[in-house]
Amino acid sequence: MIQIINNTVNASVFTIPASDALSGVAVVKGVKPIYELDSEGKRTENVIAVKYDLIDADNFNSFSVKVAGSKPVITSEELEIAQGLVLVELPVEQMKVRAYDMNYGKAKITIAAPFIKRKEK
Repeated sequence: MIQIINNTVNASVFTIPASDALSGVAVVKGVKPIYELDSEGKRTENVIAVKYDLIDADNFNSFSVKVAGSKPVITSEELEIAQGLVLVELPVEQMKVRAYDMNYGKAKITIAAPFIKRKEK
Protein backbone atom coordinates (compact mmCIF):
# COMPACT_ATOMS: atom_id res chain seq x y z
CA MET A 1 0.00 0.00 0.00
CA ILE A 2 1.25 3.48 -0.87
CA GLN A 3 1.59 5.86 2.06
CA ILE A 4 0.33 9.42 1.40
CA ILE A 5 1.35 12.16 3.83
CA ASN A 6 0.22 15.75 3.22
CA ASN A 7 -0.53 14.99 -0.43
CA THR A 8 2.98 13.62 -1.10
CA VAL A 9 4.29 10.13 -1.83
CA ASN A 10 7.76 8.75 -2.17
CA ALA A 11 8.82 9.12 -5.83
CA SER A 12 10.15 5.54 -5.84
CA VAL A 13 6.57 4.21 -5.94
CA PHE A 14 6.54 5.27 -9.59
CA THR A 15 8.27 2.28 -11.16
CA ILE A 16 7.85 0.85 -14.66
CA PRO A 17 9.31 -2.23 -16.31
CA ALA A 18 12.40 -1.32 -18.33
CA SER A 19 10.94 -3.27 -21.25
CA ASP A 20 8.32 -0.48 -21.59
CA ALA A 21 11.05 2.07 -22.35
CA LEU A 22 14.13 0.23 -23.62
CA SER A 23 14.73 -2.19 -26.47
CA GLY A 24 17.42 -4.34 -24.86
CA VAL A 25 20.28 -3.37 -27.20
CA ALA A 26 22.29 -0.20 -26.60
CA VAL A 27 25.41 1.61 -27.75
CA VAL A 28 28.02 2.23 -25.02
CA LYS A 29 29.05 5.89 -24.76
CA GLY A 30 30.85 5.75 -21.41
CA VAL A 31 31.93 3.44 -18.58
CA LYS A 32 32.67 4.51 -15.02
CA PRO A 33 33.40 2.55 -11.81
CA ILE A 34 31.32 3.24 -8.70
CA TYR A 35 33.32 3.08 -5.49
CA GLU A 36 32.24 2.01 -2.03
CA LEU A 37 32.06 4.75 0.61
CA ASP A 38 33.44 4.29 4.11
CA SER A 39 31.56 5.16 7.33
CA GLU A 40 32.64 8.82 6.97
CA GLY A 41 31.36 9.05 3.40
CA LYS A 42 34.81 9.00 1.83
CA ARG A 43 35.49 6.97 -1.29
CA THR A 44 37.43 3.75 -0.85
CA GLU A 45 39.36 1.90 -3.56
CA ASN A 46 36.75 -0.90 -3.55
CA VAL A 47 34.69 -0.90 -6.77
CA ILE A 48 31.13 -2.06 -6.03
CA ALA A 49 29.43 -1.40 -9.38
CA VAL A 50 29.92 -0.12 -12.91
CA LYS A 51 27.90 2.70 -14.48
CA TYR A 52 27.34 2.51 -18.23
CA ASP A 53 26.20 5.56 -20.21
CA LEU A 54 24.15 4.17 -23.08
CA ILE A 55 22.02 5.07 -26.09
CA ASP A 56 19.17 2.73 -27.00
CA ALA A 57 19.88 1.30 -30.46
CA ASP A 58 16.18 1.22 -31.34
CA ASN A 59 14.65 4.47 -30.06
CA PHE A 60 17.80 6.56 -29.29
CA ASN A 61 16.89 7.12 -25.62
CA SER A 62 19.99 8.12 -23.64
CA PHE A 63 20.31 6.67 -20.15
CA SER A 64 22.69 5.25 -17.55
CA VAL A 65 22.57 1.77 -16.06
CA LYS A 66 24.22 0.62 -12.84
CA VAL A 67 25.44 -2.98 -12.75
CA ALA A 68 26.70 -4.52 -9.49
CA GLY A 69 30.19 -5.97 -9.57
CA SER A 70 33.66 -4.70 -10.30
CA LYS A 71 34.38 -6.16 -13.76
CA PRO A 72 33.04 -4.09 -16.69
CA VAL A 73 32.21 -5.71 -20.05
CA ILE A 74 34.44 -3.03 -21.60
CA THR A 75 36.79 -0.53 -19.95
CA SER A 76 36.81 3.16 -20.78
CA GLU A 77 40.27 2.67 -22.33
CA GLU A 78 39.01 -0.14 -24.58
CA LEU A 79 35.99 1.97 -25.52
CA GLU A 80 38.22 4.85 -26.63
CA ILE A 81 40.17 2.69 -29.09
CA ALA A 82 37.24 0.53 -30.26
CA GLN A 83 36.61 0.50 -33.98
CA GLY A 84 32.95 1.29 -34.63
CA LEU A 85 30.08 1.10 -32.17
CA VAL A 86 30.23 -1.06 -29.06
CA LEU A 87 26.86 -2.72 -28.46
CA VAL A 88 25.59 -4.35 -25.28
CA GLU A 89 22.54 -6.45 -24.50
CA LEU A 90 20.40 -5.60 -21.49
CA PRO A 91 18.08 -7.99 -19.64
CA VAL A 92 15.17 -5.50 -19.81
CA GLU A 93 12.66 -8.11 -18.60
CA GLN A 94 14.59 -8.21 -15.29
CA MET A 95 15.07 -4.44 -14.96
CA LYS A 96 12.96 -1.62 -13.51
CA VAL A 97 12.99 2.13 -14.14
CA ARG A 98 12.47 3.86 -10.77
CA ALA A 99 11.77 7.52 -10.11
CA TYR A 100 13.61 9.06 -7.16
CA ASP A 101 12.79 12.75 -7.56
CA MET A 102 9.98 14.62 -9.31
CA ASN A 103 9.85 18.34 -10.03
CA TYR A 104 7.94 20.44 -12.54
CA GLY A 105 6.50 17.43 -14.36
CA LYS A 106 9.87 15.69 -14.85
CA ALA A 107 11.13 12.64 -12.96
CA LYS A 108 14.75 11.76 -12.28
CA ILE A 109 15.16 8.02 -12.64
CA THR A 110 17.55 5.26 -11.77
CA ILE A 111 18.01 2.05 -13.75
CA ALA A 112 19.84 -1.00 -12.39
CA ALA A 113 20.57 -4.25 -14.19
CA PRO A 114 21.61 -7.60 -12.70
CA PHE A 115 24.12 -7.96 -15.55
CA ILE A 116 25.01 -6.62 -18.97
CA LYS A 117 26.75 -8.41 -21.81
CA ARG A 118 28.60 -7.33 -24.88
CA LYS A 119 26.70 -8.02 -28.08
CA GLU A 120 28.56 -9.99 -30.69
CA LYS A 121 28.44 -8.41 -34.14
